[in-house]
Amino acid sequence: MLLVVEGTAQPLSTPSAAAAAPATCDIRELAPCGGNNSQPSGECCAKLKAQDPSCLCQYAKNPSINVQQARAIAKYCNVQLPKCSS
Repeated sequence: MLLVVEGTAQPLSTPSAAAAAPATCDIRELAPCGGNNSQPSGECCAKLKAQDPSCLCQYAKNPSINVQQARAIAKYCNVQLPKCSS
């Protein structure tokens, strides 16, 4: 999911499948989505749409992420969130 990030976030890496290149997950790329704006910016939506779905699942596990707000931003940006395993 995403995003209201508190503090400094570190890049996250995903494990790669043997045939696929690993996704490079860097939550800092979603900085335009942070804050308490009632309406995400076009830049936020573009950055969100460019994210690898596996990264969104990793971000959802980050305790500094407001999952409810992340879902609202994704819905506003018309980004379907992936099903993430626990």
